[in-house]
Amino acid sequence: MEVELSASAESKNGSKEVEVPGDITVEALDCMNVSQAVEKNFQFLQALGGIERVAYKMQIDLSNGLSAPQVMQMREKFGSNALPETPMKGLLRLFFESFNDAVLLVLIVAAIVSLIVGMIEDGEKGWIEGTAILAAVLIVAVVTAVNDYTKELQFRALESASRQDEQVSVIRSGRGQQINPDDLVVGDVMILRTGDGVQADSVLFEGDEIVSDESGLTGESEGVRKTHHKDPFLLSSCNITDGGQQPEVHAMVIAVGVNSQWGKIRQKLVSEAENTPLQDKLDDMVKVIGYVGVFFAVATFIALFVMIWTRHKGEDI
Repeated sequence: MEVELSASAESKNGSKEVEVPGDITVEALDCMNVSQAVEKNFQFLQALGGIERVAYKMQIDLSNGLSAPQVMQMREKFGSNALPETPMKGLLRLFFESFNDAVLLVLIVAAIVSLIVGMIEDGEKGWIEGTAILAAVLIVAVVTAVNDYTKELQFRALESASRQDEQVSVIRSGRGQQINPDDLVVGDVMILRTGDGVQADSVLFEGDEIVSDESGLTGESEGVRKTHHKDPFLLSSCNITDGGQQPEVHAMVIAVGVNSQWGKIRQKLVSEAENTPLQDKLDDMVKVIGYVGVFFAVATFIALFVMIWTRHKGEDI
């Protein structure tokens, strides 16, 4: 029976549920994929008529999977399975941030003092020492920035290569295929076996009594049993630890990328890396050393200034 926009379903205990939409949209799929709300998610799925009815309304054949044109349509409507990456600092920003080092700041102050004193004492060659210190500071800053930038590029390349090597089994156009997880779209029929990772939020429709390890996503220490009549939801970033009595199970993808539960968490966590407690302690120690260095640099400048001023008065110190 068609589920109309104003229709409402009743659960087994007779309680009324939320109104369900007449069309399957991103918002509708989100309503049955709410974090830490398995019971409500299952009720909403039942209100929609079950995963088979959802597939029918999306014109998906669960036996044959998506066709090539449908894959393009689903990607355009529901998005891709790409996850947000941590923003990368540019080379120029890394260059300026390298001057946050207290040692470099002390050297810059010392170079400026040396330049002033040198130019006062010897107008022709007094600039050499201070300029050499500044040049050394510049070289250190450039090398540090280039090194950090190169390491970041290498890390991202390694991460990308690792991601490209991953494969997931799906049914498309009536046959099993191996594709990259990034190519998954809503409506794909995933083939899962014991030990496989779940690459996108999905609903189990073929196979029963399997166990999923959701500790990395929900913190659940024990495996979660997945069944058709209670909790058929498989979450991305989790692993199938027990495939039950069947050699493989099938599940239809209902959320990918930033719309998946892991994607929503990842999107909130995307930020620049923060220092570890050890790095913070080392930074504090460097700051103390820097302050001491600045103090002595200023004291040296004052002493030299007083000495030069005294000599200018004709007294030999």
